[in-house]
Parts: sequence; C-alpha cells; structure tokens
Amino acid sequence: MEVMEHLFQLNAIGLVYDGVGVAILGFAFFSKSLDALLKESNAYYGGNAHLQKSLIQSQVDGITGTIFLFLGFILQFLGSVGVRCDLAGQILVVCLIVAAICYFPFLRPKISERRCKKANELRKLKESP
Repeated sequence: MEVMEHLFQLNAIGLVYDGVGVAILGFAFFSKSLDALLKESNAYYGGNAHLQKSLIQSQVDGITGTIFLFLGFILQFLGSVGVRCDLAGQILVVCLIVAAICYFPFLRPKISERRCKKANELRKLKESP
C-alpha cells in the first residue's frame, strides 16, 4: 500500500510528466523512417510538402513536450515544498494517461493538419500579387 501512496505524490507524478514530455520530444526524431528522411531531403519544384509537414509535426511535438516538461517541473517543485493533495494527484495521473493515449493517434495528427493548412494559406497569400 505504501507504493501506491508514493505513486500519487506530486514529486512522483512530476517525474512521470517529465518522462512523457521527453518521450514526446524524442518522438519527432526517433520515429522517422528512412523513406521519410529521403523525401524530406529532396528538392521539389514549388516547395517540399514532406519537409513542411515534418517541421510542423516537430514543432507540435516540441511545444507539447515542453508543456509536459514544464508541468512536471512545477509538480515536482510543489511536492518538494510539501504540498500534498492525494485527490489532485489521482486526477493528474488520470489526465496524464488520457493525454498520453490521445496525443499520438488523435491530437498530433489533427493539430499538425490544421497548422499545415494555415501554413499553406499563408504561403498562398504571400505568393499572390
């Protein structure tokens, strides 16, 4: 039972948030296939859509990973100064699990797709006379 008590302390939850943040930051670099790298490194007339998508996904991963790291540091700080809230700890763990499960299959593609559309619209505006 003691292990479960420590699991929901803010210090431990903060470390887990940091771990998820690091995993998200690393995902952008470690998940690329050789084929994707080749497509991104080629030059295309009118721009490289593969590179644009990759850069946007890396930016989304960078922002999301940084948010998780920042939240993790805040939680660790609160835990180290003695803040204790078991119910909040349990809620934070559930939120982390839901966010981690939803991020890669649902949120990341949606956010990246929206940002790609905005980038394409911005490019068209800049190209038009």
